[in-house]
Amino acid sequence: MDAEKKNFITAVLRPQSGASISPSEFASEELKYFPQPGDSKEVVIAKQNARYAEIKSSLQSAGVDAE
Repeated sequence: MDAEKKNFITAVLRPQSGASISPSEFASEELKYFPQPGDSKEVVIAKQNARYAEIKSSLQSAGVDAE
């Protein structure tokens, strides 16, 4: 897993999981948010939209206007 994926997944999971994030949680989130071989164009777009939604949610939680 490259650093950018790991950083994104950590940012998403840290508030939910606390200090430790299991390898299985990382693997599950990678499948949820990042394109995998064989994903259709629609699935790739849906995963991109899911990443954007998470980023927007994180910014709003931090008090930043994400619009």
